[in-house]
Parts: sequence; structure tokens; C-alpha cells
Amino acid sequence: MIDWILQEMEKQPTRLFYGKELKYMDAGEFDRLKQEKLLACVQPDDRSETYGYGRANPLTVVKIGEQLYGIDEDNPGEDPVPLKRSDLTRYRFCLDTFANMLRVANNLSGAASALDRRLLFVGEKTIERKRIAFVLGLFDSDETAETLLLTLPVRVGDKVAGVTVITPTYTVRRQQLNADLERLRVYVRPLGRTDNLTVDISSLLTKLPAPAPVAQLTEEQEADYDLYEYKCRLPIHITGIITKSGNNEVLVGDIRVEVGDVPFRLFLRLVLELHRNKSGIVSKVDLRSEGYFGEGTDDQSIHRLRNCFVRALGNLDAKDFIEGYRPKAIRVSVHPGLITWDAQKLLAHDDARVRELAGHLIRAPSES
Repeated sequence: MIDWILQEMEKQPTRLFYGKELKYMDAGEFDRLKQEKLLACVQPDDRSETYGYGRANPLTVVKIGEQLYGIDEDNPGEDPVPLKRSDLTRYRFCLDTFANMLRVANNLSGAASALDRRLLFVGEKTIERKRIAFVLGLFDSDETAETLLLTLPVRVGDKVAGVTVITPTYTVRRQQLNADLERLRVYVRPLGRTDNLTVDISSLLTKLPAPAPVAQLTEEQEADYDLYEYKCRLPIHITGIITKSGNNEVLVGDIRVEVGDVPFRLFLRLVLELHRNKSGIVSKVDLRSEGYFGEGTDDQSIHRLRNCFVRALGNLDAKDFIEGYRPKAIRVSVHPGLITWDAQKLLAHDDARVRELAGHLIRAPSES
């Protein structure tokens, strides 16, 4: 019965089910679903109620004396249909309860939360250092699903490596939509039947990029992490390469990041401070006076820089990478020993400010 209910909800997520139709299908299963709190009774509305079981057009319910009747307002000549109050009782399928069953079956953490009337966040888990979000989706066509699936990474946040969308039966049919979703690391997995709620994501894991390697630190560097409370442990290499799009390439672990010239200059300035002083803290006032911020653009400039690194940081929040340190200062929150650069390429950069910062970086150890 759950399979049929979910298939109906793929067509209409807010669908309610008449008690008599569920009882007619399987009275024992109907009772079991009520006991397991998968079905919740929705009492009739005495002020405005319709009756649609077995009818193409719902009847309007009226009360004449003590008797309820269903009236077809489009066919006033049709005899009213006598009804009992129990005929009007409908049930709502409790997606939260079902999501909890999925969470237990797949050993997920987190609480269920609605993302849309067709999307329910179920939970997440980390496998092979890859954080996977699980979402229940109710779709009956690519047209219904497309926009919701393509915007799903934004809805679940940027800290996950991929999203598994569990559907009752829906599969993506259009090849282009499949390709777009795979590029976004969104993978649709139909259950088919609910007698086994475990979702096999082994093939998905092979498609996800390996997490960035965590650098091996010396005892002294570990002591610095305790002292300065850096948040990031990923190796960073400033390649000095200008990409085809005209941006600056930075490697965070094995992931290539592109940074425009303006945020790149700010990044180099923060890296320079980190090599001069292990705390790495630079006041916004100093950055503004040095020309890294325009008038009133402090937050926008910092936000733009953080956004460049979001997809490369894994579970680390970009706000913990470019860290707001006290109200009026920021820093790159990583040990200076984990940041390297190609001095020759930076010194040949076509931006004079970048070349100047590169020169300071080369001399930074003697300036500390």
C-alpha cells in the first residue's frame, strides 16, 4: 500500500486518501499504517467540504437536517448522494515518519526538513570522507522535476560532495537533464519498492571527486594550530597561472580554483600577512587604506573572495577559511607552512600589484 500511496503522491504531493478507499484496498495494511503513524486522520471541514471518491468531479457536501449529502453543482438535476460523516474522513501520508524510516535504514544523521512540497531533506552521512545528502523527491515527469533538481545543491548547501534524491518510481528520462544533474553531483535513485529502504550509492561514490588530502603536519605546526586556532588543514598552492577565462589559478588540495584579479590581490595580501606574522590578522582599516577595499565595500570584497573557494573546501565553511577575526579584522585561517607559490610566475604576472605582492612574499620570512 505504501508503494501505491507514494506513486499517487508523485502525481500530487498534497494528495489526501479516503479511509474507505484504503480500507477497500487492504484493511489490514490500512490498520498497520495507522498504528505505525504513517497515516494521520484529517477530519472533515464542516464549513466547506467536498467528496470525490470514485468521481471525476467532486461533489459539494451539504447538510440537510441531520443528513449529509453530496451535490453535483454542475448537474443540479442529479439526485443528491447520501453520505455518512465517516465517508468524508481522509488520511494524510506522514512523510516525516517515512523519512525517519529511510534515515534508520540508511544510517543517516540529521533531522528531516521540507525543502519544497515535492522535496524533503532526509539526512546525510559521510562515506570515504565524502559527505552525501539524502533527499526524498516526489516527481512524475522531467518537467515537474527539472527546476527543483537543478536548484537542489543551493537548497541543501555547499558543504556536501553530492546529493542522492530518493524517489518512489521517477527516473530522469532526458539525457541532457541527466548530464546537467551529474555535473551538479545530483543523482536520482528510485526505490521501486518499499520493502527494502536501503539505497545503494556505491556507483555514486565512484563519480564523486576524492576529498582534498589533509596535509601531514610537524609537531611544531600542530602546536601552532593549537595556539593560533587555524580552521583549515588543506595544502594551498598559488600556481601563478592565468586561466583561459583570465582568472588566477589556485590549488586547494587537488581542486583547481579560479580567482579574479581583484579578489586575488586581497588573497595574496592576507597570505603575505600570514607569513609575516603567524596570527595572520589584518585590520579592515589597513586593507581599506592600502586600496584592497573601496569605500563601503569591505563585506562585498570579502564575500567575493570567499565565494571563489567554496567548492574546494569540503566540509569547511568559507567563513572559516577567510575568517572574520574579531569585528574589524580578517585572516586566511591556515598554517603558513601549508601555503606555497610559484614565485617565478607571480613575478611575471601582468598585474603590477600582484608582482609587488609576490616580491614581498619572497622576502616575507626575513620581514617576520
